[in-house]
Amino acid sequence: MTDSTDSPIRRRRLPFGSAHAVAVLALIVSLGGTATAAALITGQQIKNGTVTGKDLKNNSVTTTDVRNGSLRLKDFKASERRKLRGAPGASAYAPPPSGTTISGAEMINAQVSAAGVLLRNFVELPFTPAEPLLEYQFGGANLFFGTPNPGATGVPAAGINTTACPGSAASPAPAPGMLCVYVKQSVEGVATDSALLVGGFNAAQDEADLAGFIARVTSSAAGEVSFRFVWAYRAP
Repeated sequence: MTDSTDSPIRRRRLPFGSAHAVAVLALIVSLGGTATAAALITGQQIKNGTVTGKDLKNNSVTTTDVRNGSLRLKDFKASERRKLRGAPGASAYAPPPSGTTISGAEMINAQVSAAGVLLRNFVELPFTPAEPLLEYQFGGANLFFGTPNPGATGVPAAGINTTACPGSAASPAPAPGMLCVYVKQSVEGVATDSALLVGGFNAAQDEADLAGFIARVTSSAAGEVSFRFVWAYRAP
């Protein structure tokens, strides 16, 4: 081909080499942001075990990035593990918190061959009362019988104190500082001289008076003696 002057037209090649291609690609990535980078780099292009902690931006890993149930206690620093400990629980050697009601159930059961057999059961308390126990026979007592279930026998009327021990075996409601015994059932052979005693067996109070109390019954005939009761204590 020639122009009007019959001189040949030369074709010019654009100056676009490999360096320009790399520059354009970098421009595309920078304009596309993380979305474009995520499309270009996936987990398949990263060798397992090559990404380290310093490769991650601080505070960039969130709970949505961690599989549920995958972290273990050993994954946390010792100082952080210590923060997971709760407050110390109540000690059995200290009185329970004020207003706390603690209850339990016990029984005396035996086969006896005659009347007049004395039977005892020491009830060990799983706590320490705020004050030493003192049975109802003495002034300042804090150990009484509550109202027994209908039909239950062997409970002395002098030992029942409905002011200190309201409620029943099904729903005990001791007054603050009181330990109450509610008789649920008594079966043949129980005399009317059952009693509640403190652990010391004497007038002097000792550690046994803080550890529990004694329920005592006397058989009135040969046969089975069964004396079932619920005890309850409310911390003052």
